[in-house]
Amino acid sequence: MPLVKEKYWAIIAVVLLGLGGFEVYWLSRGADDAEPPPVRPTEYFPHLEVGEIAPAFDAAKMDGGSERVSYPEAGQKTLVFVMSLTCGACTSTIPHWNRIAAQTKGQARALGLIVGSYENEAELLREKGLTFPALRFPDQKTQFLYKVTKVPQTLLVGPKGKVEQVIVGELAEPQIEDLIARAKGSGTE
Repeated sequence: MPLVKEKYWAIIAVVLLGLGGFEVYWLSRGADDAEPPPVRPTEYFPHLEVGEIAPAFDAAKMDGGSERVSYPEAGQKTLVFVMSLTCGACTSTIPHWNRIAAQTKGQARALGLIVGSYENEAELLREKGLTFPALRFPDQKTQFLYKVTKVPQTLLVGPKGKVEQVIVGELAEPQIEDLIARAKGSGTE
């Protein structure tokens, strides 16, 4: 008889959970004419702001070594492209980043910073057509210092690490042209 009681309680639990799940679904639907929750603009997500300092750090190389990411005291600016290799928006932005890097070659340094660690990173970067060097954030602390909460991000960093321009999300043509013009300029604005 105890086995029957256990089955009985198990059946009751399953039914109640099922009804509870149905109730949660039903209540979450709301009225048919209810508006969906507002989508937060990309500016809402924390990120480095113009005028802040992008900190120097030791980044992880794809081959397991490390390389210092720092910004010169004067002269050449750095274009920093922050991405995830599993991000669709990042993948669709890579051709724009490649174009920016090509058009500013010799006048600005282009550097990709990858969020996360993936198997076969170098192969994934080749498949996605990345034409400039890419390194990986070494840890979440460094990623936190760069305030990376959303990718893709495009940063123009001037001498001494001073952030001159930030674009969160995919790039539009006017942003690309403006970024190229600013990257070709010398010093800080």
